[in-house]
Amino acid sequence: GKTRLAIDAARAAASSFDGVLVVWLNALTEASGLSGEIARAAGWDVSDERAADDTVRAQLANREALLLLDNCEQVNGIGSAVGALLAACPAVTVLATSRVALALADEYLVELEPLDDDDALALLVDGARRNDPMFAATDANRATLEQLIDRLDGLPLALHLAAARLHVTTPAELLGLLDERFLALRGKPSVGSPHHAHLLAMIEWSYRLQTPEDQRRFRVLGVFPHTFTREAAAAVADCDPLDMLDTLQTLVDHHLVRSMERDRSIARFGLLESMREFALIELAARGELEALRRTHSEWVVTLCERLGPLVAVGDEAAWTALAAEIDNVRAATAWASEHDRSLVLRLGPLWRFWERAGLAHEGIATLTRALADRPPPDATTAHAMRGLACLHDDHGDLEQATRWAEQAVAAFEQLGDPGELARAWVNLAHPERERGNVDRARELYESAAATFRGLGWLRDETTALNGLAAVAYRRGDLATAVTHWEACLELVRQVGDPESEVLIGTNLGVGRFGAGDLHGALAAYAESIDLAERHESRTGLAVLYLNRAEVLLALGDTAAASGDLARLDALIDADDQRLRAVLARFRGVLAEREGRLGDALAEHAAGLQLTVATGRTTESAEALQYVARVTGELDELELTGRLLAAAERIQAETGCVPVAAMHAELTALHERVAQAGYALAANDGPSAAEALVDVAALAARRAGARRADPAVDRLRELGLTAREAEIARLLAERRTDPEIAAELTIGVRTVASHVSAVLRKLGLSSRREVAARIAAAEDRAT
Repeated sequence: GKTRLAIDAARAAASSFDGVLVVWLNALTEASGLSGEIARAAGWDVSDERAADDTVRAQLANREALLLLDNCEQVNGIGSAVGALLAACPAVTVLATSRVALALADEYLVELEPLDDDDALALLVDGARRNDPMFAATDANRATLEQLIDRLDGLPLALHLAAARLHVTTPAELLGLLDERFLALRGKPSVGSPHHAHLLAMIEWSYRLQTPEDQRRFRVLGVFPHTFTREAAAAVADCDPLDMLDTLQTLVDHHLVRSMERDRSIARFGLLESMREFALIELAARGELEALRRTHSEWVVTLCERLGPLVAVGDEAAWTALAAEIDNVRAATAWASEHDRSLVLRLGPLWRFWERAGLAHEGIATLTRALADRPPPDATTAHAMRGLACLHDDHGDLEQATRWAEQAVAAFEQLGDPGELARAWVNLAHPERERGNVDRARELYESAAATFRGLGWLRDETTALNGLAAVAYRRGDLATAVTHWEACLELVRQVGDPESEVLIGTNLGVGRFGAGDLHGALAAYAESIDLAERHESRTGLAVLYLNRAEVLLALGDTAAASGDLARLDALIDADDQRLRAVLARFRGVLAEREGRLGDALAEHAAGLQLTVATGRTTESAEALQYVARVTGELDELELTGRLLAAAERIQAETGCVPVAAMHAELTALHERVAQAGYALAANDGPSAAEALVDVAALAARRAGARRADPAVDRLRELGLTAREAEIARLLAERRTDPEIAAELTIGVRTVASHVSAVLRKLGLSSRREVAARIAAAEDRAT
């Protein structure tokens, strides 16, 4: 890449100079031979090597020539030799290509980064056309070509060598071969530059220029999967950080290592994939690879043990430091899971980091593997159990959260650690609360709060108080819940825990919304969203967008609510069942507001199914009530009665109450169901799972249903239900009962019953009179 660019630059600038002289230094190793190479390239007589310096200086002394010196890095003492030449020939300009600066006072450096995607694609296609003139980037192969470019780091030489293969392989085949890239990208020897015969030779050539110690440290860097700091490199290479600084400077100067992310407070470095693969091959060849992977994993685990607990208490510096090492954490846990699970077990304190980064599923998989070997119940194991319980809770699997929290409680009881036991009580209380065991949850929170108060652990006490506020909310005591959350918010601000501040601020908004203070809820959410964005809390933002959408829907701002739901969808994992369930619920509410009742029913059914599957008992009752609201509007009052009874059955068993914001709607629904003769006592209601079967069947039948049009609404003003109004419109169109049944996907006998009700309520004696009555109603409306 350097050579080609230099030649093009020299060609473009040729008219500005008194001649251009290109000198290849591929075979030169000592600067004493520089003048001889220049003279031979120019065709000057240098039969006496000792006279070469005089010849070159005599020829160039008074000429404004451009001298291109290619591949200077392999020539010992090249900087001094070029400096002496320029001193003797001041009108000459040197254009040098080198992997290392020449260190001259008048030198201007032009750093060549890998090609960007567009230029790399152009180079790849142009190279392929040399052997296959018909080759082109198409819609069918473009994605694969872009993957090739990414795997080859945008390096011109690697792209050139890959292009030379594309007349005998497809792009997809070549991509598959890149796991053995140094074999796949062998090229034919080049007369001008033998070190460019293939990619391996190019990298090895630069590598061999380093001292043995710098070579060793370069090899060590191969175990870092992406970027690393100087301190991390020194720790894994087992050397002094200042010595590593010298090595990194040398390796960066020789373009074996890249200086990256220099805008951070701590500099980070990285290797291109080709360089990393070369380093790993060298490690494997020397039998050093596995030992260094262990060293790397031990360094990562030690870092996580130190920073994980700090992240859990809101230390932003610790969060930033760990977030920068996420690739190293993943690589270390992958290696340790296969080779030494005792290392993985020590990652229990990392749970809050995984949670905040939106990587709960990774943490669950990691700790589950570590605990599969049934390690002894020591403190490390207990913390891993507690961390796994928290992650399952965050991810919506309440059964597993309860299981691991109970095991953590037992372990900390055996260890006799009251503080950690109280923390485990809190971790157990939350899934118990969500599963409907509200009394047990309250007892656990109260015990934990008392223990924390006795220990003077203010931060942990706020966690228990937050739980007690949630219990009060579930019980319908909204005033107590809001009071608890306002007090908690002040406490977490005192201790400086922004992550907990986001959580408590979110809960305060929920409490205010439940109490009917919609604008107060929005104010609480606005503060928490700002804080969550500043601290990059994915989980916190997801919940906030969800809750704010609920308030916006209640205020009738469907456009803003739709935007928040879209933001939520982009943030949460596909397998986060809890948030997916609530997202479906509020998509259902949005569809209701827009009159898309069939879509609303389908979304609510999907949300109910996920809620039931995750075992969130108290939320299942709420989900059933949301579905009942839609079935009531669709005039499916028998099913509405079953849904309301199912929700009341759950709430009677758990001691929870309906969401306050829905109280008026639920009361009106109960009255309509009772008038229709479909009311059920709570103990006669179906289970949530049984009700779900009926809801799914109705959703399939009523797909595409919309809220009644204005004409139907006017009929409802005459005392007809929504279903009766639909039937009245079809009667006016002279439809028969079988036709109406087919249109509305209901039974003929049901149609006949509704027709009788329509005639009775409108005071008519025949079906033929319905059209005239509708016309009269529309005339009065006009």
